[in-house]
Amino acid sequence: MQLHQILAEIAGCLPARRGKLFKQYYARADASGAVRQMGPYYVLTRSVMGKTVSERVRPPDVPRVQAEIARGEALSALVERIWELAESAAKQPGDPKKKRLPGRSKRRS
Repeated sequence: MQLHQILAEIAGCLPARRGKLFKQYYARADASGAVRQMGPYYVLTRSVMGKTVSERVRPPDVPRVQAEIARGEALSALVERIWELAESAAKQPGDPKKKRLPGRSKRRS
């Protein structure tokens, strides 16, 4: 696949989101002392620069956010393809396939 094709597919993936959507419930005691389950509450969680960032998502917005997460996964795969193209373009014909440390042999003594 050529770069211009990948870029066209990227444009089709927008808007997109990273992360995972979780459904949460909370247990609370009501006035009579009975424990009731409250929820569901939806939380979008993702990692940004090594830190976990979470935000609540309203129930009516859940289908839209799920679709954006799916497009985000497709976008991530396309970015990986771009990296593969860039790295294959950067390789030189004389580049070694695998580096070996000097002085080490495969045979045990």
